Amino acid sequence: MKIRANNIDVEVVDSAPDAPHLPVVLLVMGLGMQLIAWPPGLVRALMNAGYRVIRFDNRDSGLSDKFDALGMPNLLWQGLKYKLGLSIKPPYSVHDMALDTLGVLDAWMWAREPRGTDGQALRRQREPALDRGLRAPSRDGSPAAPDPAGVPG
Repeated sequence: MKIRANNIDVEVVDSAPDAPHLPVVLLVMGLGMQLIAWPPGLVRALMNAGYRVIRFDNRDSGLSDKFDALGMPNLLWQGLKYKLGLSIKPPYSVHDMALDTLGVLDAWMWAREPRGTDGQALRRQREPALDRGLRAPSRDGSPAAPDPAGVPG
């Protein structure tokens, strides 16, 4: 289904829309990836463990809004410029994508939790809940990056 998040249309798949009582796991794929890139075995395992699994297509991928007018970045060239200390101007940032994720959470919350007081309480708890929910950090290959295996779950 399409939802409006961060002023763009985002394709979202909810594994159990008729089971609002289940705890939710929001899977966020990396840059330029579609929701279908999540391994089906992982999604099934989470569902079998009693979770609702929500996945979405990142901006500019899959069935979410496209940004063709911004052009296709040359990642190799941008990476070289970054290594040389030159400025880079991506068409959108990781911050934009994080806002997309929060927009998906907000839109999902309001669609699934129409009672005003409950929805407001969930919104107030959003940031601390997100901090607790980030269990598997990204790994960019740098020696200073955290080791996902060492993150408590």
